[in-house]
Amino acid sequence: MALNRRFLLTWYLIVFGLGVLLNLSGGTLYGEVFPSSEMRYLSKLIDQYGKHAIIDRILKLRNGKITVEINGTFRVSTGRPQYSYITPRSLLKDIQSVGLSVRQFAKLILEAVREKQQQAKIEAEQKRTAELRAKAELAARAEKERKRAARRRAFFEQYGEAGNGSGSSDSDTYRVSKNSKRNPVPKTAVLKAGQIAAISEAYLDEAYQYLADDDLNALQVLLDAGNVYLMRQGIRVYVLDTRVERGRVKIRLEGTTIDLWAALASIQP
Repeated sequence: MALNRRFLLTWYLIVFGLGVLLNLSGGTLYGEVFPSSEMRYLSKLIDQYGKHAIIDRILKLRNGKITVEINGTFRVSTGRPQYSYITPRSLLKDIQSVGLSVRQFAKLILEAVREKQQQAKIEAEQKRTAELRAKAELAARAEKERKRAARRRAFFEQYGEAGNGSGSSDSDTYRVSKNSKRNPVPKTAVLKAGQIAAISEAYLDEAYQYLADDDLNALQVLLDAGNVYLMRQGIRVYVLDTRVERGRVKIRLEGTTIDLWAALASIQP
């Protein structure tokens, strides 16, 4: 009888000691039993939504903590531990620790999945909107460039039509530059079609800048003021001065005392 009591006392002390050790280490005996119905439902949940979705929701519910199972012992880990240490049993323990059944937890998973799908839909719509906006902007730039080219063609058709090469007439009135320096025997050349000439290099530069900016209204102001002219093709001119480094040439219209500045590329020998 005394032997039985001693055996029971020893067994009690061993079990008690193991319990203390496990409690100090933060573990739980592998033999902890979970309801089979809960385990089956959790297995279906994992199959349906994936283990990662379950883990993400638990981490969110437990503020970054999750239970792992190592050698049959449960431990609480912070952050995302090794994937193999997270088992259906450890997941169920986490679900129970926040006071939920697996069915209640399933509703949270479903809400999270729907939120993710909705966010993906919003992002896809935003991407589609951005693509459509980019296409619209590209089309608008192309249309703007088309209109710009059309305006330039119309402008030069109006003011820079090719002539018959007969030279200037009395109706071709141009402003005279009083400070022009003429060579004793200037070279002769012919103007190309639709070229710009100006009474000074400054006005010529200004006119080309307006053309580059597609500001035909500003260019028209210079034309109306008589500071810039659009020349007809075939007008013969005398080359008075050439500035190759700037691509500029000073010319005098044949049969007149008019001195103008033009682009070097606007004349042909």
